[in-house]
Amino acid sequence: MLGFVVPIKSRKISKSWDNLSLLFERTAKSMCNHTHPDFRMIVVCQYQPHIKFEHPNLQYLTVDLGLPVPIILLEVIYMMSQKPR
Repeated sequence: MLGFVVPIKSRKISKSWDNLSLLFERTAKSMCNHTHPDFRMIVVCQYQPHIKFEHPNLQYLTVDLGLPVPIILLEVIYMMSQKPR
């Protein structure tokens, strides 16, 4: 068994959800075009992309992990915590 885990960014932070869905659909079609049937493609997402493509080995795992914090914000928080008071 071969497994692929594909994370998808949240619709809330995507600049174009329609474009992201289109690109994901192309990716899913390509990955599911294997000649060997013993594989799984697990898509980890907050929202399922809007696609028409279906495959028995394509599974969605919907999670609510919150929105990611921009790395620059984490750096600012870290630098502020290092200043002497």
